[in-house]
Amino acid sequence: MISKTIGEAQIVSSNKQVPNSTMNISIDVVLNPISLSNEEVKDILKQSDIAYEQSKYPETFKLLTPYVNHPLFDANHARKLGFLYETGLGSAQTQSFTEAIKYYTMAANKNDSYSQFCLGLFYEKGKGTSQNIELSKEWYKRATAEKGTTIQPCAFYNLALINEKEGKYDDAIRDYFEAAELELVDAQVNLGMFYELGKGIIRNTAEALKWYKRAADQNDKDGLFNYARLGHQLGTISATDIVPLYQKAAKEGHIEACINLAFFLETGKGGVIDIEKAKYWYELAAAKDHPIAWLNLGILAESTANNHQPNYVEAINRYEKAAKLNIPEALHNLGIIYEKANGTKKDMQKAKQYYQKAAELGFKDSKTHLTNLASIGR
Repeated sequence: MISKTIGEAQIVSSNKQVPNSTMNISIDVVLNPISLSNEEVKDILKQSDIAYEQSKYPETFKLLTPYVNHPLFDANHARKLGFLYETGLGSAQTQSFTEAIKYYTMAANKNDSYSQFCLGLFYEKGKGTSQNIELSKEWYKRATAEKGTTIQPCAFYNLALINEKEGKYDDAIRDYFEAAELELVDAQVNLGMFYELGKGIIRNTAEALKWYKRAADQNDKDGLFNYARLGHQLGTISATDIVPLYQKAAKEGHIEACINLAFFLETGKGGVIDIEKAKYWYELAAAKDHPIAWLNLGILAESTANNHQPNYVEAINRYEKAAKLNIPEALHNLGIIYEKANGTKKDMQKAKQYYQKAAELGFKDSKTHLTNLASIGR
């Protein structure tokens, strides 16, 4: 899984408005902080907050940088300056991960959870500094301390990812659980997988299904897919109820859900046979080069069910795409087409080549077929 990143836009300044008495100081003039009163500096920093909220990042940068050592320059300002250095939004010339770390550290040491989380990412990825996983974990842990923020579940999640990668499954489960309880869907899905697979914990499919459902209830495509899949395996979700779940996941772009939905529509397992809709979902998956989608489209193309006229040219095209992805069934089916001259010229040499490759991939029917051909001298 991918570490969570949080957009700075989610951090909202508490300074919503500037009082009418605020000074109108031009940002083109660099004022010496020493020559200004605290009230004047306070007004300038408020102007920087307004500029930042309006996405006027170069203006924010110019307003903040002269006052980084002033006592009124707080964690909120340091975090914003860290973000501007990280992204280069202050100006094209100001992007600097080193400077970003400097100001994120300044804010993080004043208990700014966003900055703590960012430092966790920087040290985890070796961004602007040497990679330091232990230091990364320390910052993520500190970011989990502030309750009620969007940062807290993501920090728990990233800790869990690191612990899982290190094989520390007890710690990973603990951190996934914390993030999952805070309704982070990726954590709910991962926790479900731990329970389903019995990874570092006693296998408990009912508990797995519970966590998948919590993610599915938030319309998460992985949650929807896994809830439908496991629920069907356990017999707790009927075939007719599974189709809408797969459909929701498929509409969210889950490729395996497209395959399963198409299969249910093709076979009527969901209550209704709809070949055209099945083809539609297979084709969506095939557009992502899913090998089973190509195979099943090939099967549909040469099907004679329901008085369907087989299209062997299309079948060959679909099977060849699946064959390039080493799907043995597609190779075997191509062998049959060339052996039987279905929609093409008979070509026993090509047929045996396809059978041979499928056999090498462990497809028993191809092995048997080659043996039978050899026994009759073909």
